[in-house]
Amino acid sequence: MKKLFTTLLSCLAVFSASSQTVPVSPLPQKITWSEQVFTNAQAFYVVGADKADKDAVELLSNKLNIVGTHTKVDAKKFPNAKPIIIGEVGDKAVSKYKKLVPTNVEGYYLNVTADQVIIAGRDNSGTYYGTQSLMQIMSQPNVMQCEITDYPSVTDRGVIEGFYGNPWSHKDRLRQFDFYGQYKMNTYVFGPKDDPYHRARWREPYPADEAAKLKELVDAAHKNKVKFVWAIHPAGDIKWCLEDSINVANKLELMYDLGIRSFAVFFDDVWGEGARGDKQAGLLNYLTDNFVRKHKDVEPLIMCPSQYNKGWTSGDYLNTLGTKMYPEVRIMWTGNSVVDMIEENDMQWINDQIKRKAYIWLNYPVNDYCQSRMLMGKTYGNGLNINDMVSGFCSNPMEYAEASKVSLYSIADYTWNMPAYDDVKSWERALDALMPTSKMAFRIFCENNIDLGPTGHGLRREGESPRFAKASENLMGTAMYFQQLVWAADNLLADEVNHPETGERFVNLLKANIDVKTAYEVIHKDELLHGAMRYTAQQTQEKTINDIRARGMRPQENGGSGNAAAAIGQKSPAQMTRKEREEYAQRALRGERITFR
Repeated sequence: MKKLFTTLLSCLAVFSASSQTVPVSPLPQKITWSEQVFTNAQAFYVVGADKADKDAVELLSNKLNIVGTHTKVDAKKFPNAKPIIIGEVGDKAVSKYKKLVPTNVEGYYLNVTADQVIIAGRDNSGTYYGTQSLMQIMSQPNVMQCEITDYPSVTDRGVIEGFYGNPWSHKDRLRQFDFYGQYKMNTYVFGPKDDPYHRARWREPYPADEAAKLKELVDAAHKNKVKFVWAIHPAGDIKWCLEDSINVANKLELMYDLGIRSFAVFFDDVWGEGARGDKQAGLLNYLTDNFVRKHKDVEPLIMCPSQYNKGWTSGDYLNTLGTKMYPEVRIMWTGNSVVDMIEENDMQWINDQIKRKAYIWLNYPVNDYCQSRMLMGKTYGNGLNINDMVSGFCSNPMEYAEASKVSLYSIADYTWNMPAYDDVKSWERALDALMPTSKMAFRIFCENNIDLGPTGHGLRREGESPRFAKASENLMGTAMYFQQLVWAADNLLADEVNHPETGERFVNLLKANIDVKTAYEVIHKDELLHGAMRYTAQQTQEKTINDIRARGMRPQENGGSGNAAAAIGQKSPAQMTRKEREEYAQRALRGERITFR
């Protein structure tokens, strides 16, 4: 009996310890846990703050109970404060731990004990990522002893905003950068199809107000250790001459002045003269000589070729890029087709063609070719052994920035520790991390938004509506299933209460007996109308260009059906009936300018 009691106590102790561990994401290369050492209210002082990465130190100060530095702590006032020793290899503060830090770029060593916390990075990004891992460990009420040795599998990991349709808003992008920093993605490629200064008007500088917004984005990205890659797409009307080569270089110089240090040149979705491989290689070589090598802090260029997938290859185009373009230029690739998952054989084929490691542009979870679907399921199908075969791996997301985070969470997992990636576990962790207060409702929503359906690209996803088949065996089951969908939708809308910017307004509207859907539309009316207007402007611009090329008649301005003045709403959206709001939304989608009193 005594032996049984001792065994039960041991099991309870193990259960208690394991119940306080937290799934650090992305999954570290090596992590070990031990017993509880303190609570998340523990007071700390920072050793090495004067030399360590400033963004990491600021993150500590904002998130933890930091009472000072080792020279400024009031020992009498904070007798139980523990040190956080932080710095990069070469800093005096972490010199004792140098041999424990991985030699890999962006690697870090983190050790949480009862006496102290050590965060030692191979470089500034490593220190920052070690700090982000500490933030996850400190999210539990009771903090466990933990030791992590960590580094990424892939050098460039992140996102390409390269989809067609409504672009992300400025706020969307700022929130994305915080998300990338938290989950150790270090690359964002800015290439929205609707940006005229990226594509149609690439020779022109951004207007001052647009340039200021870009500068804010660049600064926010860098603060989260994200490389802001600005892409130019000159292929639509470039002239293969010195003048236009200079024009491209001059535009990159303007972007350099905004703080951008990473650049891409896109030639995707063009044909004819703009798609000549020899001319593209010549331009990239010119830019490398006359722009990149002129600056010591600019990374090698990235280029998206015209033949960016195996299904579209012909002639000697890829071989021309591989042999004539400088080897440091990185070449993007989407796989065997436009929309494809990437495996070892795919990488062997393309790397042989271009004489370098391809830079993967994964067209998932982008849904611009299946706009009636949202892709919220597991991210699977990419090889787990290709980390040494790629120069970068970035995902093209949906136009829905927040919804895209389900897959982007897993992209972060996959590219950080590729051999250990588990798509099922990663998806489960994503649901927990993204909607902790409404996980069940969010799961139901995601389970019913997985498969693309038939498309011209052929990709399908398994697991759509897994519980529907069983529920639909009888009428009662079917009714209960759809009732569950309504419950999930209502709960997700109600979760707006927890939104950091709009929660209080949302609660006040609900207290005023405004239904959930209307309250959401009222709070987000500017975003909804802005998105509709931007999309209409894009469609009008494309139609204008096509009409001009076809020598057609000049289209009506503003996408409307005449020269009518802008409409003025006589009520605020909060005072409108649902029918009135829908009417205004349809008018906005037709391109009509609407303002509210």
